[in-house]
Amino acid sequence: ASREEVRCVVCPGATSDMDAMRPEGVTVSYTLHFPKTYAGSLRGCSVEVRGTRYDVVGDPQRTSEAATPGPWNMAVEVARADG
Repeated sequence: ASREEVRCVVCPGATSDMDAMRPEGVTVSYTLHFPKTYAGSLRGCSVEVRGTRYDVVGDPQRTSEAATPGPWNMAVEVARADG
């Protein structure tokens, strides 16, 4: 598997509810805001945040250009990879 380093904004918990449980039964650890310059898909990927591995929840989608005037356009929820 390939690795790449992407600088993101790291926020604690889920975007909608700090204690949000997702249908898959995972608790969201962080929401990462990826930059517009990142063009890849994150479905099925894992990420490393501050030395710990997390699994990407679902299939994150980019927010429309009109709704994101700043440099970040994709909120990515991640959960602990080890359960």
